[in-house]
Formats: sequence, structure tokens, C-alpha cells
Amino acid sequence: MFTGLLTDMTPVYGALDLLVQPSDTEGTPRTVLEAMAHRVPVVATDVGDVAELLDHGYAGVLIEPNDAEALASAIVHVLDSPARSQKLSERAYTRYQRHFTIEIMRARVHEGYALAVRRAERRHSGSWSAVTRTSNLCSRRP
Repeated sequence: MFTGLLTDMTPVYGALDLLVQPSDTEGTPRTVLEAMAHRVPVVATDVGDVAELLDHGYAGVLIEPNDAEALASAIVHVLDSPARSQKLSERAYTRYQRHFTIEIMRARVHEGYALAVRRAERRHSGSWSAVTRTSNLCSRRP
């Protein structure tokens, strides 16, 4: 089914029994984070940051890339075991709430920038003060 542009994926995630992310390469896949936030169990290849998101398999099933048999087996195993599916969903949701909400991620980005500025100031403390003094002198009017 082609739905066109969706601005709210909540109904889509609500209809899923499982999210399968069989990528060869990834960074930090937003779809995995969204599935975690919506309590959808995840089967994904162990590429990029996926293992970190899924707590190295504790909050989702990780398989090696390009292993179709392992992928199929993992999908069947999760779908055939409602208890396992529920456990993975809850673990993923808890992990999302503790580490990956927008508020937490925003704070981490802010902390990263603040750390970078502090390090730059320490590294360039002499030259920064000279730049400040020069700037102050230049801005004075006779």
C-alpha cells in the first residue's frame, strides 16, 4: 500500500507486529528508535549504531548482515513467540525512555557543544584573551 507522505507514523507503528531492519550499512536508524518508542519489537542487522540502540541484543534481535537464513529465522522466532515479542518490546521501550527521548538527546547535544567550547577555550586561552583585548580596543571610540 502506498500512503504518500505521512507526518504521523503512530498509526503505522501501531499496526506493526515487528520492525525488520535488514541493512548492509547504517548510522543511527531513526526507524529503529521510532519502533522502540512505539513498543514494536525489532529484528535488525548488526551494523552502525544498531547494536548500541538495541543494547547489544537485549532489547531487540541482532543478526549479521547478508545472512538471509538468520534473518528469516529471527523473524519467525519473534512472531511465533508472543512472550518473547512482548519482552523485547518492553525492554526496547524502557531503553528508549532512559536514553533516546528527544529531551535526552537534546541535552546530550547541548553538553557536547558546551564541552567543545570549554576545550577550545582552554586550548586557546592565551590567544583568545588577546583576541578579546584586541576586539575591545578596536571597538573603543576616541
